[in-house]
Amino acid sequence: MLITLEDLEPPRTTPEFAATHAASSIDEADVVVPRLVRAVLNREPFDNGARMTTVTAQEATPFRSRPGEGLFVIGVGLAPLGASTGWSYEARAWRLGILAQGADDGASFFGVEGAWIPYDASVSPYIGAGLGSVGGNFDTSLGTKLEAGVEFFRLHRARLMAGVSAIIPFESRPGQDRVSWGLSLRCGF
Repeated sequence: MLITLEDLEPPRTTPEFAATHAASSIDEADVVVPRLVRAVLNREPFDNGARMTTVTAQEATPFRSRPGEGLFVIGVGLAPLGASTGWSYEARAWRLGILAQGADDGASFFGVEGAWIPYDASVSPYIGAGLGSVGGNFDTSLGTKLEAGVEFFRLHRARLMAGVSAIIPFESRPGQDRVSWGLSLRCGF
């Protein structure tokens, strides 16, 4: 069922702005109509209003993403140079998983991490924290990892996460930095 919403200003008969989208059922029309209203009022394309909870059947063909899915994560540390791997479960507003991360000049991290993802759009910032084993050169202790970044392609099967992190051991060791900063790029699929 094709639904069109137009903004007309009488006495003109041509619309100032119009948005159209197909709903696969009456139930899906409840999702399509509010997005059409926002698109017309904000003078933006219908696709800009896509959120995890409002993806229609027609849009889901290329996206096929819904809240609550497991992701295998692999990444590269850009500064310091390193790598990471793990697994995460991502819902609409949060992510929880296990991550192993190491770098040549920085501290390593192996533990549980979680993140708050405030927006359910295709792009969202995130703030995360983790608890686990931190250290380097086989000298590890309990510590935390704090991270802030941006997640891209949230409505797709594969995600891209770019973040800045700080790995902080709970006990200080001689000759070891108190905080190890890092910049990483990870892909979840």
